[in-house]
Amino acid sequence: MSTNRIDQLLEDALATGVLPVSASPAERAEVELLLATVGSARVLSATVDAESQQAMPTARARFQRHVASETAAVAPATRSPIAAGPQRGFLGRMFVAHRALAVASSAAAVGIVALVAVVALQSLDGVQTASAQVLNENDYAQLQGVITATSGEGAARTATLSSDFGDLQIALGDLSSVTNADQPVDASTLKTGDAVTVAGTVAKNDKTTTIAARTLEVVKGSDKPVAKPKLTPLRDLPPGFEGRITALAVAKDGKSARALINGGSGEQFVVIIDAKSLGSLLDDSGAAVGRRVRVTQEPGSARGEFSLVSVVPPGQPTALSRPRLAGVAGVVLGRQGNVFRVQTDRGPAQVVLTAETRIAIGPEAGLTVERVRGSNSVVGHAVIIQGGVDRATGRLTADVIWVGAKLDK
Repeated sequence: MSTNRIDQLLEDALATGVLPVSASPAERAEVELLLATVGSARVLSATVDAESQQAMPTARARFQRHVASETAAVAPATRSPIAAGPQRGFLGRMFVAHRALAVASSAAAVGIVALVAVVALQSLDGVQTASAQVLNENDYAQLQGVITATSGEGAARTATLSSDFGDLQIALGDLSSVTNADQPVDASTLKTGDAVTVAGTVAKNDKTTTIAARTLEVVKGSDKPVAKPKLTPLRDLPPGFEGRITALAVAKDGKSARALINGGSGEQFVVIIDAKSLGSLLDDSGAAVGRRVRVTQEPGSARGEFSLVSVVPPGQPTALSRPRLAGVAGVVLGRQGNVFRVQTDRGPAQVVLTAETRIAIGPEAGLTVERVRGSNSVVGHAVIIQGGVDRATGRLTADVIWVGAKLDK
C-alpha cells in the first residue's frame, strides 16, 4: 500500500469530512484509524484552547508564539516542484509525518501532547516567570539593594547592586543625581556596603540586567535584600492583605505597572496595579519603594488587577520617611514643542518629554497617550512626573508622566 496514496486520502478526508469513494477496504481501514486519532487530538486541542482562554493574556500570547515556532521547526522540507502535491494543513502534516506512531500508539501520542500543553501553560503562568514580570526591558523601575562593588570615575561611575533580583548593574550618567540624607553628593562617594534606592530605566541582555539610574539615594535602615526570593503572581486577594513595596515597574507603553510586595512571610507577590494606584505611588513625596500598602480590588476591575492604598503602621509617624526622587507634581500650564511648563507647589518647572518617556493615563484624564504626545490637550491637567535633572538647564527629563483629571480654572 503506497504511503503517498494514504497521505493523499487522509488529506482529502480532513478537507472534505468524508472518505473518497475510490479508497479500497484496506485503505479505508487505515485512514479511519488515522482519522480517529485526529478526532482525539481535536478534542484535546479544544480543551487546551478553552483553558488557555482563561489564562492571563501574556501567558496565552507566549504559548501561542511557542506553538507557532515549534510548528515551523518541524515542518517537512519543501518538495521539488515536480513532486509537490496539495499543501497540507497542520494536522495533516503532523499525522502524515508520524503515521506509524499514530497507528501503533495514538493514545500515548495524545497523552504526550496533553502533558506538554499542560506543562507549558503551568510554566508560563507560574512562579517560574514571575521575576520576568517585574523587571522587563525598557521598564521604568524603582528598587532597593546594597552596593557590593564600584568602578569608573565621575559621571561614568558604575556599581554592582545586590538586590531581590540577584546582582544588577547600576550605570550613572549626566542625568543621574546621587543624594545622601536628602543632600546632593558626588557619585564618587558611593562605596561598598551602602544601601541605596535607585530609579531608572531597565536594560537587559542574556546575562546582565542594568538600571540606567536617574536617581540614586543612599538610605539607612533598609532591609537586607534576599537574592532571588520566591516570587508569586497575585491572582486571588487574601483578606486584609498588606505588605511593603520592594520594587515598582512601569512598562514602556505606560499601560501596565507592577509592584513587588513583601507580605512578611518570606514570600513576595507580583501585583499588577491599576492606573489610579500608580498615580498615588508616583507622587513627589518620596519613592514608592518602602511604602507599606494595603491591597484591595475595586468593583469592576479586571481579574488580577489590584489597587494599593498607603497605610501607616501602628506607632509610626504619619509622614513616612522614604527616599526622595527627582520629580514634580502639579498642573500643566502650557507646552512648547516637547517641553511642558508645570506649576508646582515650589514654583514653575520645565519638563522635557522624550520618545522614551512612559505616559500613564489616569482613570479621570479622558486622554490618550497619542493626544498627550502630539497636542496641547494635556494643558490644564494634573500631572505627576519623575525622571532626571539636566544640571546645565535645570529641566527635568521625564522618565514617566502620570496624567490625571483636568482641573477647573
